[in-house]
Amino acid sequence: MSISSLGTGNAQQVRRADIEAMAWEAAFLVVNLLRMDNLETKLKGQIADVQEQNLKISETNELMGLARTVMAKFDSDAQAGTALPDGEELAAFKKACAAAGFDADKITNKGEMAVAIENFKTTSDSLSKTQNMAMLLMQQTNHVYQETVTAISNHLKAMHDLKSSILQKSS
Repeated sequence: MSISSLGTGNAQQVRRADIEAMAWEAAFLVVNLLRMDNLETKLKGQIADVQEQNLKISETNELMGLARTVMAKFDSDAQAGTALPDGEELAAFKKACAAAGFDADKITNKGEMAVAIENFKTTSDSLSKTQNMAMLLMQQTNHVYQETVTAISNHLKAMHDLKSSILQKSS
């Protein structure tokens, strides 16, 4: 099996016996190409996870913003038990909550809305921390991927330089 015959589609078909039968230079390249393929797959999954976290954070922040808009409709001296004011803001909040799978019908007064805002904030903070961890893992995987690319590049350059040197001495 030659290195040039390795592609993304058949890279997983390389067996240990195939690698053991290769020259060490070819085996080095094959193993590192397989490593790159695995890291690329892992990176794609990590990117999808980060994007999903971004959507959840955005959705939660939107709900929190709509809830704050509803809270702004209260007079400054309104008590926690004061019923929510009807209007476009409340309708938009309830519609967004329904789309997000959050039951806004349980929120009937200012105090419950304040609690909901705190819950949205806590959820957003938690999602942000989770997203930060996912980003760190993704950066770490990307760093290993770049190291592998560099190792392959350096190896190919060294092989090229060696072959060039041999050709120059033989002429």
